[in-house]
Amino acid sequence: MNSREKLSSEKIFFGLREVININEIVKGTFLVEISSSAQLSKSEPGQFVYIIPKTQKRTILPRPLCIADADADTVKLIFKVKGKGTLYLSGLSKGDKISVMGPLGKGFQAVKEPVLLAGGGLGAAPLYFLAKKLRNNEKTSLVLGFKNKDEAYFINEFKSVLRNVFVCTDDGSLGSRGNVTGKIGEIIRDEKIICACGPRPMLKSLSAFAGENKMRIFVSLEERMGCGMGACLGCVVKIRAGGKEEYQRVCKEGPVFDGLKVVF
Repeated sequence: MNSREKLSSEKIFFGLREVININEIVKGTFLVEISSSAQLSKSEPGQFVYIIPKTQKRTILPRPLCIADADADTVKLIFKVKGKGTLYLSGLSKGDKISVMGPLGKGFQAVKEPVLLAGGGLGAAPLYFLAKKLRNNEKTSLVLGFKNKDEAYFINEFKSVLRNVFVCTDDGSLGSRGNVTGKIGEIIRDEKIICACGPRPMLKSLSAFAGENKMRIFVSLEERMGCGMGACLGCVVKIRAGGKEEYQRVCKEGPVFDGLKVVF
């Protein structure tokens, strides 16, 4: 079985997609909408796609981008410009074609209990997809954390699908002053599950909070990736499993893990 046949058997799309729209939603952070496919439309919150940018002069290494929303028509991806690859992507225009592989990885499992969503910075992006799945659920609360008001995005979009949305910033320029973990400590009610995505220190803090309060927590991790399919072992993280510690792949076993089992 060749690589293309393997991707097809795993219900993963690999091919060209058209850029429908691209916008800089806050400075340095972009929302790009691409045409969907049968496989991409079945994406789950927490999964990602691999974008393979190609220029006339050189091929740039693939970039994993989180899925902020997906349906039969479009897939929304959010990324922040950090290097040559994402800088190239930020220069895309409507009608351009890009090579896409996905959906990849394992996302957030379906939750029925009262749940707290926690997003920090760019980590808010995949939580929008999850929030839409939990639309208007009165037992779902969301806490978003940003450095300041200039880096905050998608606030109105989140409020359009969830009733309980709280925002905090490091400097207090938007919402309350403080961090995500502190805010969750203030608003927690009878929730038993936390679904979180954001900077590693935030996820470590939230996982400790969950353990102390006998809660379950699922965290979406971010690591540098090579192949995006689990073959290169370039994105492994240490996980507690079966009474011992082992390495698991963020692109394959993750990116969403049981936060109580992650060795931060």
